[in-house]
Amino acid sequence: MFLFQDYLNAVLAHGRDFQTFHKNNQMKAQKLNKAVLNWYANAEREQKKEQERIEKERLRRLMAEDEEGYRKLIDQKKDKRLAFLLSQTDEYIIQLTDMVKQHKKDQRKRQKEIKKKQKQVKNLTTAISI
Repeated sequence: MFLFQDYLNAVLAHGRDFQTFHKNNQMKAQKLNKAVLNWYANAEREQKKEQERIEKERLRRLMAEDEEGYRKLIDQKKDKRLAFLLSQTDEYIIQLTDMVKQHKKDQRKRQKEIKKKQKQVKNLTTAISI
């Protein structure tokens, strides 16, 4: 009878140990899952903060008209759209500068022609009046 009682106690103890072991393993897995989720949440939050900081810095440099620093930040961010818009803007500025230079050159040429014609008219009027 004692043998059977000892056997039953051993089976019950083993069952309790089995449950405790698996419960502890389950709790460890849950803690680990929470830790991983927290790590990813913190990493994402830090990444968002860094992106916001870079964006604020980019805007600050834009407002301060620090073109070189602004372009560096855009290159670091690898923002293709902004880089394309800046390059296109640079091309337009170059074209406008060239057009203004050409216009000034044409204006000077016209002014010289007008002065030359005025001088010719003046010479003719003085020649006629003599």
